[in-house]
Amino acid sequence: QRYLPEWTGPGKDRVTVRHLMTHSTGLPAFRRLFLETMDRDTLVAKVLATPLDTVPGARMVYSDFGLILAGLIVERVS
Repeated sequence: QRYLPEWTGPGKDRVTVRHLMTHSTGLPAFRRLFLETMDRDTLVAKVLATPLDTVPGARMVYSDFGLILAGLIVERVS
């Protein structure tokens, strides 16, 4: 939330950049967002609204959402 303050919800304040890089955010593995929207702003809003499946750091699950969030952070800080 330090870099993406609009990413709110239970447990999300505990997710770190390290969690994003190690696929241990607690986010779900996959959702076919490309079937729901092709609009970038809508896609980002859907990712930001996605709740965590588990507490950050509890397990490693490759998640497209984590990489999308990491990309958003790179955009913000650069």
